[in-house]
Amino acid sequence: MPKGTRYVGVRISVSTAEYPVYTTQQSRYNDTWSYAVLGLPGASLAATGAVNQSHFTQGSIASTDCIDVGQHTAQGALAIGGSVSATNISDDQLPTSIRVELSLACTGLKVSKAQWLSPNQDGHAVLQPLKASTNLPGPYLSIAQGAVTPAPTLPLELQYTPVTATLTDVSIGISASGGDPAFNSGNLLAQASIQQPGKVTFPGLVLPAFEGGKIDKKAVVAIRLKGQVNGSEAVSDPAEGGQVALRGDTAYIPLYLAGNAPALAARRYGGRAPDNAGGDSWATRQATDWLLDKPYRFGDISGQHVAQTAAGRSLLGDSGHGDGQQIDMRYADGAGGYTDSLGGAGNGAAILQLINDAQAEVAAGAPQKPKLARLVAWIAANRAMLALEAADAGTRVIYVGHSFVKLALVDGRFAAPPHARIPGVPPWAKPARVSIDPAHLGHWHISLTAHP
Repeated sequence: MPKGTRYVGVRISVSTAEYPVYTTQQSRYNDTWSYAVLGLPGASLAATGAVNQSHFTQGSIASTDCIDVGQHTAQGALAIGGSVSATNISDDQLPTSIRVELSLACTGLKVSKAQWLSPNQDGHAVLQPLKASTNLPGPYLSIAQGAVTPAPTLPLELQYTPVTATLTDVSIGISASGGDPAFNSGNLLAQASIQQPGKVTFPGLVLPAFEGGKIDKKAVVAIRLKGQVNGSEAVSDPAEGGQVALRGDTAYIPLYLAGNAPALAARRYGGRAPDNAGGDSWATRQATDWLLDKPYRFGDISGQHVAQTAAGRSLLGDSGHGDGQQIDMRYADGAGGYTDSLGGAGNGAAILQLINDAQAEVAAGAPQKPKLARLVAWIAANRAMLALEAADAGTRVIYVGHSFVKLALVDGRFAAPPHARIPGVPPWAKPARVSIDPAHLGHWHISLTAHP
C-alpha cells in the first residue's frame, strides 16, 4: 500500500458450484478452501473450510473489513501478501473459487450488526414458526413483487460504525444464495425509525417490493448504508456485516403470493384478505409449482412472513399453515371438477345434503337414484385423488373432515343413524398419510415438503 494510505478495504468471497445440489446432500464432493491475508497490522484475515459446512445454505459467502493503516504508512509503503487455495474433492466437475480484493476506497462506514426481531410490535411471531410439530422450520420471508401490504410488519435493528457517522440512506436488497443483492430503490429512512449514535431501529418495517423473477434457492437479505464519515461521503459494503440475521440464521426460504400467479388466480376460493392482512396465499416457489401441475382449487396457504399468535397459531386461524407448504383445497365434486358446492363450501353443507338425499332415494326404493349415483361418483373421485396425493414422497400429511365426510368417504356409510351402508360403496382402507380432522368438512388439506 502506498505511503500515506489511511484505510485498506478487504473483501474476500468464497463461491462454490457444489451448492445447492451437493452441499445440501452432504455429499462426498466436499471441496475444501482456505485463505490468508498477511501484513495488515492488527487484522487476522485467515480462514479454512469445507463446502458441506460453509455453503450448506448459500452458494457464496463473503466477508469484508476496513483496516486503519494510517500509522503504518505515514513514513512509507506497506507490503501486503497472502495466499488462497481451493481443492476440488472427488471430481473436477464443479469448481470452488476464492477471490480476495484490496482497495484504497474504504471509508470506514460498516454495518456491525443487522437483525430481525420477533415478535413484532403487534405481539406476533414472525419469520420462524413457533410450532415445529405442525410446521417445517424456516426462517421464511415474504417477498412482494407488486403492491405491498403494511402488516404484518418486521422489526429491524441495525448497528454501525463509526458511531459518529451521519446516515442519509438505508437500502435493503435480496439475493439468491448470498450473491450480489438486488437493492430496492427506496430509502428505509422514509419509514418510522429510532436513531441513536451507531444504531437505527425500525419498529415496524414494511418490506418493500422487489423486481425480477422468483428466487428458487434460499434468499439472503442485505443492508447498504450511505452517509458521511468525518465530512466525507461513505457507503458500506453489504457483505461487511450487512446480511440480516434472525437468531444467527441469514438464509431465508422465500415466499411469494401463489394467488397472484396468472395461471392460479382463477383457481382461488374464499380468499379472506383484507380480513387476513398481508394476504393468505404466501407459498414457496416449489409449492406454487406443485399447484401449477395440479387441477385443484385452493384457499389458505400461509400468511405474510408466516406471522403467528403468541400461542403459535397462524394469523389465518389455523394451527398449521406456518411454512408456505400447507394448502387447503376444495374436494372433488364427482363430476370432473372442484366446484364450491360439492367441493365443501359452507362447511360441507351441499355434501351433507347430497348424502341425505341419496339415503332418501334408497329408503324410498326409487327405481332411478340420481342422487345416489352422484354420491358414489363423489366418493370415488375423492378416494382416487387422496390416494394419488398420499402416495407422493413429498406429502407429509393429508387431512379430511370428520362426521359425515368421514362416514361417507372412509366408511362408506350414510350420515344419519343408524349409518347404513351406501350401496355400491365398500369401506376404504385409507392411506396412512390421510388423517381425520374436525376442521376439514369444507376442504381437504395437504402438507408438503416443497422448499429449497
